[in-house]
Amino acid sequence: VDRGRSRTIPADLLVAGFGLTPSVELLRAMECRLEWNALRGGWLPVRSAEFETSRKSVFAVGDGAGIGGVEIALREGALMGLIAAERLGGLPQAEALRKKRPLLGELARLERFRSALERLYAPPADYLDLLTPETIVCRCEDVTAGDLRERQGQGFASAAALKSTTRMTMGRCQGRNCLRTLTTLIAQATDQPIESVALPRGRTPVRPVLLGDLIQEALPPIKIPADPHLPRGEKIS
Repeated sequence: VDRGRSRTIPADLLVAGFGLTPSVELLRAMECRLEWNALRGGWLPVRSAEFETSRKSVFAVGDGAGIGGVEIALREGALMGLIAAERLGGLPQAEALRKKRPLLGELARLERFRSALERLYAPPADYLDLLTPETIVCRCEDVTAGDLRERQGQGFASAAALKSTTRMTMGRCQGRNCLRTLTTLIAQATDQPIESVALPRGRTPVRPVLLGDLIQEALPPIKIPADPHLPRGEKIS
C-alpha cells in the first residue's frame, strides 16, 4: 500500500465489498476438511470427483463449495442428483454415465472461464498494511484490530482462543466476513502459512432462525421497548 498516493474523499456513506465468500458453516459444523483457496474467497471443502467431502456420504455442491455462479451451481446440482440416484441403486451405471457426460463437458468449460476470471481479478494477498487500531475487523461484534492485537499480546494466539475472548466470528454472519481476516492476522502474528491455522469450531444454528419457524406456529409481531435494557414497565426518564 502506497500511503504517499492516498487521498481523502468526504462521504456520508461507504459501501465496502468483501468479495464472494462461500457458506461453509454447515461443513465446519460437521468437521469436514477445508482447504485454503485465496482466489475463491477463503476456506473451501475438499471434495472428490463426485463432490463427496472428507466425511463419507456428505456432499457439497454449488456456491456453498466455492462461488461459481448459477450456471456452475445448476450443473453441479444436476450431477449430484445423478450421483445420488446411481449410488442408491435407482439408476444403472451405464445410464448414469451417459447422462453425466454432457454435464461434465459443460462444467469443464465453465470451470475454465471461472478460473480465468479469478486470475484476472485476483486481489492482493492481504490488506493488513491498511489496518489501524480503530479498524473494525468483525462488523457483527464490533471488534477492532486493536482489540484483537491486545488479546494476542496477552497470549491468546489460536483462532478458538481469540474467538472466545473477542466474540469474533460469533455474530450474525458466523464468520463469513471476518474469518479470513482473523486467520490472516493469526498467520502473520505466528509466522505460519494461513493453511496451517486451525479454524475455530462452528456452532449451530448456522443462521438466525425465527422462533415461529421452529415451533411451526405464526407469532404476533414483537414489541420492542425504547430501551430493552430497562426492567419491564420502567420508562426512560
